[in-house]
Amino acid sequence: MAASQPAHIIDLPFLGQDHGVLTHLIHDLVVNKAFEAAGVTMTSTGFRELLPGMEGDIDPMTDLPTDTPGSFTSTIGEVVWREVYDSEVAGEINDPASLGPIMRRLFGVQ
Repeated sequence: MAASQPAHIIDLPFLGQDHGVLTHLIHDLVVNKAFEAAGVTMTSTGFRELLPGMEGDIDPMTDLPTDTPGSFTSTIGEVVWREVYDSEVAGEINDPASLGPIMRRLFGVQ
């Protein structure tokens, strides 16, 4: 899982697209602030490094763990990644395609 690398994610392939280049970096900053506010010493990069080890499968119909993995299930780590960094629900702040245009309009960042 590329997201588990111990470096901030700069998505150069998304230059000029709504997803943006720096959206996941912004997500990392928010995660860092949330950990800091909660008194947790972990950083976003440390958090992302844990994602591949979050074993188990999630049933997409119920969003509950399942003991019967199949072609449509996701691992818990993949679900956590989507919920924190890569939602596909338009308008959510964790949806890069929604956050990218906002960042570009407010701050001129790609």
